[in-house]
Amino acid sequence: MVPLNNDESLDNAPNIEHEQQIPVLLSARREKTSKPRSVEKSNLRDVQPSGSFLDVRVWNATSVGNKTNYICDYVLEGDVDILFLVETWLFSEEYAVIQELKPMGYSFLNFSRGSKTRGGGIGILYKSTLNLTITVTEWDTKLFEHCCVTDLQSGLRFICIYRPPPSVVNKYRTSDFINEFDNFINDVTTMPNKLLILGDFNIHVNIPTKSEVRNFQNSLSTAGFQQHISCPTHESGNTLDLLISRADDNIVVNYSVKESLLSKHHFVKCTLRYKKPSPKKVTSTRRDFRTLDDQAFRQDLDKALNDIPDSVDHVNDLVCYFSKSCAVTLDQHAPFKTKSRSTRGTPPWFNEDIFSERRLRRQLERKWRKSMHEEDCANYRNQLHIVNTMIAQAKTSIFKTKVVDANAKDLFRTISNLLNGSTKPLLFMILPKHCVTSSHFSSRKKLTKSRMSWRKLVLPLS
Repeated sequence: MVPLNNDESLDNAPNIEHEQQIPVLLSARREKTSKPRSVEKSNLRDVQPSGSFLDVRVWNATSVGNKTNYICDYVLEGDVDILFLVETWLFSEEYAVIQELKPMGYSFLNFSRGSKTRGGGIGILYKSTLNLTITVTEWDTKLFEHCCVTDLQSGLRFICIYRPPPSVVNKYRTSDFINEFDNFINDVTTMPNKLLILGDFNIHVNIPTKSEVRNFQNSLSTAGFQQHISCPTHESGNTLDLLISRADDNIVVNYSVKESLLSKHHFVKCTLRYKKPSPKKVTSTRRDFRTLDDQAFRQDLDKALNDIPDSVDHVNDLVCYFSKSCAVTLDQHAPFKTKSRSTRGTPPWFNEDIFSERRLRRQLERKWRKSMHEEDCANYRNQLHIVNTMIAQAKTSIFKTKVVDANAKDLFRTISNLLNGSTKPLLFMILPKHCVTSSHFSSRKKLTKSRMSWRKLVLPLS
């Protein structure tokens, strides 16, 4: 590069004004006016938290007689509103097992098969605040058991079904079940109000290529029903336990399937778009004598009794004045207090050791469901057995103490509560004809035999 001399650089340089000003344009700021957005209120609906919806579950227990402690603990821990139990294997007069099955604040409906051999049967464990009543129907089914109950408060109907699997002994065929169920579902469509059909159907809906599955699905779709479960509900990997509702009812919010180690069938849980029942509260009014200051109470009472007017000279007047003075003094030192408590409380046999082992059980369960390892499954199964054994031992200890230390009146009351916790007879039905026979209530021989067996099994006195 060749440098320029000073003259050339000055001549070729552009003419720059050093004090040139840049013009600034100012304008009045416009005020922003936003129009409020319109809301179509007809498109809005009330959204409730998931914990406020009705919790309904169904489980094929394959005999509840040896699982009463587990079922009771499961219902209390999960705050279950309604639990449908399939294959209860209960007879109509097994009051002791039913009473042991019911937690505090729950009721039980027993639909026994009505035969002399064990097997089948449907049970409904529900919160007593729900107004469930048995709906008597004229459905005469031979290949599956069913029961129908209605919640009078909401009008929601439940139909629970158990279909025994075909075998060489019963000689049932799936094609015959499909034909009978098709007639059954057509009759169900005429029922008013919203309804939910659930239970163990023993049909592999997870294999849609089977002809019986296609016919079953066609029967549901033709009647306007839909089946919700799409995952395995049996340890074999098949979907046997189903949830069915009308397609336009929209009552099922969600569902989940949880594996159980005490049965081959899994727990099926569904959340319904109905309000969860509130716990029943009992109001009591009483004086709190624990906070009473004895010395101050005596001084005030002596002062009140020493100031007896001269006009009070009759014996009756003196007694009335004494009673009134005691009441006024008590109101000052120990006034009446009204308290409300929930009827759904902790069972008396639950202690700190049981609560601690339950927490450990939940930890092992979460670990097993996350890893699905055999070792974690064995640890959870062992802890499950430990908790059930501790609950059984605690219950036996409490009732043993009550029986040993009770007089004749308290002993009769304790045994009566163990067999049937209320003065009303336990409700039961016989499947599939749904008829109640009075012989089960009037047979003193059966009741005495049931009481003696309960005392030997649950209340060992030696």
